Amino acid sequence: MTKDQLMARDEAVAAFMDAFPCMSLFQLFELVDGLMALGRQAGRNGENLCNLANYEDKSDLIAKRVKTLLKKYELDDVKFKVGGDPRGYCLKIMLPNGRYNSWGGKEEGWGF
Repeated sequence: MTKDQLMARDEAVAAFMDAFPCMSLFQLFELVDGLMALGRQAGRNGENLCNLANYEDKSDLIAKRVKTLLKKYELDDVKFKVGGDPRGYCLKIMLPNGRYNSWGGKEEGWGF
């Protein structure tokens, strides 16, 4: 990971720690690492949708993977969005405490 990616991960872990105080630090890092990877996949998917003529949208597959990851940590009720403009965040998690890192405010949630 680059220095910027490490800083982004640490910020996300701090935000998720406030939102989910019952999770261990190890679980939080594991969850955030998984969400960061899925966010990169969602970003590549968005770019490919914009740039490639016959590209098949994989947003549903990515959403299924996010749902599986959240279910692993018993966070079934957490809402999320996959997709959108690839110049911004393509995976957004709505934290129960309302924290956000995007221009859209708490309605847009924490972006990866």
